[in-house]
Amino acid sequence: RLRPDHVSYGAAITACQRYALWELALGLLAEMTQARCSGHEMTCNAAIACCAAAGEWAPALRSLSMMIALGLRPDRVTHNAAISACARDGHWQRAVGLFASAAVLGARPNTISF
Repeated sequence: RLRPDHVSYGAAITACQRYALWELALGLLAEMTQARCSGHEMTCNAAIACCAAAGEWAPALRSLSMMIALGLRPDRVTHNAAISACARDGHWQRAVGLFASAAVLGARPNTISF
């Protein structure tokens, strides 16, 4: 029996993003974490982007916090997705806070960040 790895989890979560299936994406991310698969940063980014596509800012921020708690390093892509999730739902204050925290964590902003 084949076991899923970070590539298969990442592909499934990315597919969820296309249809804004954020709950399924976060379920897959939790399953991946329990299975102790590597490659978490990119997969977390995909899950956060899925939340952003669905306009679900709170789950996006929880996923960002989970990354940090697991010792993973959020990057520019992570922060841009979380900023987008907040901005889409009108939480501009949170988006500005994320922008500031990205710089503190070493994730340099780019044009998408603005």
